[in-house]
Amino acid sequence: MFMIFLKKLQLLWNLLSHKEAPWSVKTILVLGFFYIIFPADILPDTILLAGWLDDLLLAIVTFILAMKLTPEELLRKLWTKINSTKKL
Repeated sequence: MFMIFLKKLQLLWNLLSHKEAPWSVKTILVLGFFYIIFPADILPDTILLAGWLDDLLLAIVTFILAMKLTPEELLRKLWTKINSTKKL
């Protein structure tokens, strides 16, 4: 489970740095990242659980939106690259 999470993070990073990735996807990923790390949220993190849930929900929505807006061919290419890397 944790390895799948790491692979998805690696996919997002590859999307962000790939020259063929649409600018809309890159923008969504950057804005989503800054919202999550920025201390001023819609629901502050000091509100137990609710503050973390809005960050989690935004992360999930950002991931889904990025996947939907990325061409399938590019996603397949990046997944193949991620899964073919040698494990240490």
